[in-house]
Formats: sequence, C-alpha cells, structure tokens
Amino acid sequence: MRTINIDLLDLRTLDKAIKQIEQYQKRLRELIPDFLKACAETVRDMANNIISGLPYESDIISGLQNSWKTETADDGQVVTLINNYDKAVYIEFGTGIVGSTNPHDEASESGYKYDYHARGQEGWTFWLRGNAMDIPQDSVLSEKKHSDGSTEIRTAGAPATMFLYQAATEFAERKVYERVWKEFASKRKL
Repeated sequence: MRTINIDLLDLRTLDKAIKQIEQYQKRLRELIPDFLKACAETVRDMANNIISGLPYESDIISGLQNSWKTETADDGQVVTLINNYDKAVYIEFGTGIVGSTNPHDEASESGYKYDYHARGQEGWTFWLRGNAMDIPQDSVLSEKKHSDGSTEIRTAGAPATMFLYQAATEFAERKVYERVWKEFASKRKL
C-alpha cells in the first residue's frame, strides 16, 4: 500500500499529493482489463478443477479444459470467459429429461431448453464409433454393440454439471477476487 505524506501547513505538498493520487487513479484504471483477465483466468482454473472430476471420457475432459478463451470489451471494463468446446453448453446445462429433472440455475434465464424434441423418458438413440462417450454412463438407457464395431446407445439425456456456474459462484462467494487482487497488486508493486 502506498503512503503519501502531506504537510498541512505547506500547500505545495498538498498539490503534490493530489497529483500523486490522480496518477495512481489513472494507473489503476489502465490496469482494470488486466485485473479482470486475471480474475477470468482464475475462474477458468477453478472450472477446470471441477471438470477434472466429471464422469466423462478423457478426450471430452481434455476438450473442455483446453477450449477456453477470454474476450475483452472495447472499453476494457468487461472480460468474458468462453468455452468453445462443441459439447460445453450441453455438459454445463445438461440435456433431455435427465437434465430437466435438476436444471441448471440459469437455464430459464438464458433461454436454454431441455428435452427440446419432447422425447421424454423414451429418450433418443445415437450411434457411436470408437470409445468416446458424449454422456455419462449412468445416463445410458440401453447400449447395443454391433458387429461392425459401432455401438447403438439410447439415452434420455445427461445431468447439468454446472462446472462454470459453480466456479464463478465460488469465486464470488468466497471472495477469491481479493486474493487475485493481492497477487495482482503485489506483482505490479501497487
């Protein structure tokens, strides 16, 4: 923390202190985008920790953990954390009737729809070649192996994992941003 000394009997020291405060404020404003990016990166790391414990195949876990990017608004006052993995939204929010039984906290607010095609408990079938599962095993209603090496899978969806929502909520509720600020400020000798 910075200290500014003022001699109350000397107006020059008061003027000098005012200039120092204005310079410090300017520097802080310039650092906002970098601080927000550091916060977003911390939320990403927290989300990746949650992702590592999800019941998915390793290539899906890896895909989620390696598909992050940040975007900074033109004014630098907003930094958005984005996961570009093609299955990220389905894993975050869940799918089908399974996802709708315990929906994501922000599903309705964001306009996300469960069981979009109204298949209910009947679910839907998809074909899988190889071993990578797109859904957790406990979401599989039936599985049939075929002689050509493919697998026919019937599912009613997958539960919401809320990996990003959980990370962002924990970041705010545990005031992790305070630790991020201390590290950020310390590195820049603020």
